[in-house]
Amino acid sequence: MEIIKIIISIIISYFIGSIPFSYIFCKKIKNIDVRTVGSKNAGATNAARVLGRKWFFIITLLDAFKGFIPVFIIQYLTKGGIIAQNSLIPILTGSSAIFGHTFSPYLNFKGGKGVAVSAGVLLALDFRLLLIGIPVFVLTVLISKYISLASMLGAISIPLSIIFMHKKTGNFHYLLCFGLIISLYVIYKHK
Repeated sequence: MEIIKIIISIIISYFIGSIPFSYIFCKKIKNIDVRTVGSKNAGATNAARVLGRKWFFIITLLDAFKGFIPVFIIQYLTKGGIIAQNSLIPILTGSSAIFGHTFSPYLNFKGGKGVAVSAGVLLALDFRLLLIGIPVFVLTVLISKYISLASMLGAISIPLSIIFMHKKTGNFHYLLCFGLIISLYVIYKHK
């Protein structure tokens, strides 16, 4: 029964993560395919180039919810606390949402870079993991004015947060592997 839960949660999470909000809003509001302008990336930062700063925040929030909702629901269903003890299901569910966002079947398996979705997943797994990542992101944007640099530095902070906050939990190794993979993946997507 556990394997069926895992498979179903991964599939549903992938399709939730695949919803291309930046593409949808740019197409509906300005009739522009976000993949044809700026960085040609279907993410919130590129959508802001088309729609303005207000839409960056709206799309970022919606993308974060794509990561948060599936993980929150699966943790509730598996009776988990902050992270279901010794369970890979929430981590696999979150990973699936992130990969759905970056490889959306609705956009020929292209998409965004996964930063906001990753933040939503981390928020659902343990909000404390963002207590370092978000300030690093905000300070980097304020100082450098580069969202891509802020995203990469924020991603680097996540495995460090996991080491400091979860080394005595049953899920530490799963969570650390997840943090390292997602961190490297976000950096790779910003190449």
